[in-house]
Amino acid sequence: MTRRLFDPLNLCAGAMAIAGIMYGFDVSVMAGAILYLEADFGLTENSEEWIVSSILLGATLGALVGGVIADRFGRRAAMIVVAASAVAGVAIITLSPGVGLLVVGRLVQGFAVGAVSVCGPLYLAEIAPNHIRGLLVGLYSFGIQVGVLFGYVIGLALADSGDWRLMLGFGILPALILAIAVPFLPETPRWLLQRNHRQKARRVLAHLRGSDAVDAEIQAMEQQIAQQSSRWADLLAPGIAMIMLVGIGLAIFREITGFAIATLYSPTLLAEAGHESDRADILASVVVGSMFVAAAVVAMLLVDRLGRRPMLLAGMAIMTVSIGALGLAFALLPVSSLLAWIAVACLAACAAGFSLGPGPVIFLLIAEIYPRRIRARAMGVAMLALWLSFWLNARLFLSSVEALGTAGALWLHAGFGVAALVFIYLAVPETKGRGLEEIEAEHAAR
Repeated sequence: MTRRLFDPLNLCAGAMAIAGIMYGFDVSVMAGAILYLEADFGLTENSEEWIVSSILLGATLGALVGGVIADRFGRRAAMIVVAASAVAGVAIITLSPGVGLLVVGRLVQGFAVGAVSVCGPLYLAEIAPNHIRGLLVGLYSFGIQVGVLFGYVIGLALADSGDWRLMLGFGILPALILAIAVPFLPETPRWLLQRNHRQKARRVLAHLRGSDAVDAEIQAMEQQIAQQSSRWADLLAPGIAMIMLVGIGLAIFREITGFAIATLYSPTLLAEAGHESDRADILASVVVGSMFVAAAVVAMLLVDRLGRRPMLLAGMAIMTVSIGALGLAFALLPVSSLLAWIAVACLAACAAGFSLGPGPVIFLLIAEIYPRRIRARAMGVAMLALWLSFWLNARLFLSSVEALGTAGALWLHAGFGVAALVFIYLAVPETKGRGLEEIEAEHAAR
């Protein structure tokens, strides 16, 4: 069935893509702004790491609390909290007179980013038809990469002025659009059924599908919901603990295998490699950001055709090789224009690998593999692991460079990539084209 451009499902997916843009922008824009914050506030290495990573620390709390809010009050209510927190965070940041309040604003902003990392994929996975679930969740991940590029482009556009407040203040745009859009979105049919609103759930599902023939899908949801429980202890139940470990492992490997390097510290690495100005560093970062976006488009088109595992393995392999090669270049070559452009090429390849595999696919898998009765809380735990590992990676990367040298720090991350490939090959299931209820039934039978 051909869907109209402005049908309800497309509008829901578009709103979640805006949420992804907010996420990507808020994380990436500091990479350029930090170059000018140093001049205004006289930052030390320690304070620079705290400013860059504080958004990630806030995201760890948002990831855990977001799942609880989504379970208790609904997916849409959780997205309203996300939008309000994002707007508040940008306001605090742009008005901050010093480092302390700036960190507070980034923590609040981080809460929104962490919560949306749970609620965005969860919402899309629960409203999407099976055959395009990967495409719709991929659209959210595509939004993240567009947001990353948007952050770099704003940094480039304002490089001459060095106005870091304006750079960071642009984050208000996707936050406000999301705040306006979310009240018009429907609640997910699965959550409505959980709250015994069967008729409303059926109306919403029929509206989303563009057809009244939804009884079989409603019945499949009801069968699974009848078995559900909302106890935290269920996360450790027989048959569930292993699935929890798979999701947590995927979340951790997503963040420690090169994404933080390519997103947060590419201007710093490019400057160390031999770029001669802040503007050149940010311009090169725009090239890296463009690869994030271009590869994300390819991933959206292929994930429901090729499957989750092949794309995840291919993307992780590209990331691992590119980060290892960049470490080799830093070890063998002097600081020069040659090293600078090799760094651009390797970081761009890392970005492409991330957007082809770990970027969209891990969010999708985490939204797919957990049984309905624990899905929101389980995703919250997985996203907590994701944001904690992202925060630790961002917080300690410059320190690892100081301790191991640039080449050693990069090789460490390449080693994480090798471990991730082994983990994916041995532990991660294929979920392409299968209903959430079908996946859950398979786990229950084990």
